[in-house]
Amino acid sequence: MPKLHKHRFDLALLLLTLLSTVLMFVASSDPVPEALRNTGLHTFLKQFATGNQIVFDLSVGILAGVFIYYLVVRVPERGRRLRVRRNLAMTHGSCKRACNAIYLGCFMKSYPAGLPDELTDMARFRQFFKEEHVAGQTKWDAVANGLTDEKLKDLVVELEILMQEVHFTLSAVDIKDPKAFGFLKSLSRILYRSKNWTTDYDSTKSLLGFLWSFHTGWSWVEGYLPTDPIADMIAAV
Repeated sequence: MPKLHKHRFDLALLLLTLLSTVLMFVASSDPVPEALRNTGLHTFLKQFATGNQIVFDLSVGILAGVFIYYLVVRVPERGRRLRVRRNLAMTHGSCKRACNAIYLGCFMKSYPAGLPDELTDMARFRQFFKEEHVAGQTKWDAVANGLTDEKLKDLVVELEILMQEVHFTLSAVDIKDPKAFGFLKSLSRILYRSKNWTTDYDSTKSLLGFLWSFHTGWSWVEGYLPTDPIADMIAAV
């Protein structure tokens, strides 16, 4: 049902196209094409006794209008939407990898080259950073302790790149899914506030709380979500 609601305009155009096609055949003064004779469609497309030029012309005009609309508007719009969605998904993934590298640099002098990419998986990220780093301290605690002003600036830059891509997406395409639109607007506001984060205790606590949700899908309402909510909303664009 949600998908039908989302595409109700396309469904209305499809019904209009089918109706116009039927009317075009039944209002035409020309005989039914040979291929349709003696079929179930032939009975369904039984012509008016004398034809009707006005109905025929209107039907042909509607069919031509729908065809031109899809050719000039709908097809280019779909291509643009796919490109924008793909770019936003790539920027989201790139942001997560770059942030992972910054976290690892807070408490590790070196690490495997593929680890930042591996940690883009929500379950793997949660497992890795919940592991003990030293007695009484997890690796996520080590990130908080090792977060310098320079590393914070690097994080803000990565989040700002993502924010700019979200802004572009909101302006470039008409997002019909209200949930996805609202989510991206909220994400944009949160990312904008990241410019004001500092390394003092309260700001760091707020920052790391957001970043934990960002990477693990944590929600105060639903707990850990099974899929990445940001990726899901991007897919709905």
